[in-house]
Amino acid sequence: MKIKKFIANSLNEGKIRIKEELGEDAIILSNRLIKNPETGNDIYEIVAAIDDINLKQTKVQRDIPKKKSLIDNPANLLQSALSYDKSNEKILKYFEQLNDKIDELNEYVRFKYSGSLGGIYSDFYKLLRKNEFDDEYALKLTAKLHSINKYNNIYDLIEEARRIITADLPLRKGLNKSSNRQISILVGPTGSGKTTTSVKLALMTKLSYNANVLIVSADTYKVGGSEQLQTFASIAGIPFQSVYSPEDLRGLISKELNYDFIFIDTIGVSPKSKEQLNSLSELVNASKSEHIFLVQSATSSYNNFKFVLRTFLKFGINGLILTKVDEIDTISPLVNFLTSINLPIAYITNGQKIPQDLELATKSYLGKILISEKFLSE
Repeated sequence: MKIKKFIANSLNEGKIRIKEELGEDAIILSNRLIKNPETGNDIYEIVAAIDDINLKQTKVQRDIPKKKSLIDNPANLLQSALSYDKSNEKILKYFEQLNDKIDELNEYVRFKYSGSLGGIYSDFYKLLRKNEFDDEYALKLTAKLHSINKYNNIYDLIEEARRIITADLPLRKGLNKSSNRQISILVGPTGSGKTTTSVKLALMTKLSYNANVLIVSADTYKVGGSEQLQTFASIAGIPFQSVYSPEDLRGLISKELNYDFIFIDTIGVSPKSKEQLNSLSELVNASKSEHIFLVQSATSSYNNFKFVLRTFLKFGINGLILTKVDEIDTISPLVNFLTSINLPIAYITNGQKIPQDLELATKSYLGKILISEKFLSE
């Protein structure tokens, strides 16, 4: 063991010297305050010790020249990264994205804290808020467009914003006639508009493709539950049948082979009822449907909307029909959620007229109901 005495003006100074000479593993055996014989001032006498093995390791580490970190020089970091050919594209893309994020953040902070919005950007920000986009998203989008700064008027801003917002929204192609029979089943909670939507889809395919279409009511709970659908089908001149069990539906599907399209309407079920959900699952399986549409009202609260979608996804839903859009000002609160669950939107209904108030979901149409220009005049 090596023991050494240190004289220092303070304990802290003494600890630093001990660490430099003996290393971090050294221990202090004692310290005391004494007088400096030359000046008469108080000084510290500190006795420290270290094990010989630890001392050798400390000396070896001290003798190894410190390798300069690439981080000390960003240029060296980039150059080193670029020396690996396979990583070039990935790293360059990362730096580009990082730079874009920094620019976007700068614009966002500038707008949020300096109150520097002006002209068409101020009007555009207010329009987003009136369309129920939250404040943070509205500021970020406005800042992003301001950084581009190539827009002559607010309408140009709106068009670009619609393109950005709908870019990641998943969409589903509409129904098209083919050589094979196509079966669609519509499921959803009570009051979502399944019955009216079933007739709209049936009449749309009949008129668009001169197709043979059958409407089926799969109301497994009450005999009179299909009366409304039968009335609609009769008015539209479309054949109609009722089934009351999965077995009935399976038998109908196996014998009705001459139709181009079969649309199956189901009873509205509570997403909280395990019994109803199980019954619906049996119907979906019996239908052998290629198209399983969830019909959900846009008027539903955000939390309920999420709960319904997550509950019904287990049925193999491959398309969303968003109904009653005409009864709300905007669907903007739903955008992030719809993007995150990756459920493609197939159709949108915006009224009771059959089949006029049925729209194929396109980015153009969704953009218009996400950012409504009617608020510009308010």
